[in-house]
Amino acid sequence: AVVLALVVSVATAFGPSTPLRTSVARSTGSLTMEYIPDGLTPEQWAKEKKKLRAPKSGLGRGGTSGMQFRSRSMEEFQKGR
Repeated sequence: AVVLALVVSVATAFGPSTPLRTSVARSTGSLTMEYIPDGLTPEQWAKEKKKLRAPKSGLGRGGTSGMQFRSRSMEEFQKGR
């Protein structure tokens, strides 16, 4: 009986002190985590993101802003044309 009591006391020493909950509490609100640069308010950062995501103007056909791709042979490349 003494050995059994000793075994039970040792087993409970390594168990959790409080019973574990089987149900997880769910939050009703939505948690959103977002990077906001230091020194900007969330409104200012939203405005900057909108500006960055807007289509770029003045790039012309193909988005090259007047630059044109010209295929050259290795010989023309070496001559610097």
